[in-house]
Amino acid sequence: MTSRRRDMGSDLDLVLSGELEIDKFCATRNVSPRTAFVWCLERARSEEQREKIKKLMKEYFDKGVGLL
Repeated sequence: MTSRRRDMGSDLDLVLSGELEIDKFCATRNVSPRTAFVWCLERARSEEQREKIKKLMKEYFDKGVGLL
């Protein structure tokens, strides 16, 4: 785990709990949505959280926002 990702741990937890939107996380931390989703999947503690993140990823990329 890189130190940069370790420093973002609490923010990733907020994304996992739904308190912080992925767009805002990416904008404030200067990471791509794809990277943020991967980090969230790695940090997920339960299968429910993983499924939630996978669903968010699908919705996000189906909108086409990730292509910009």
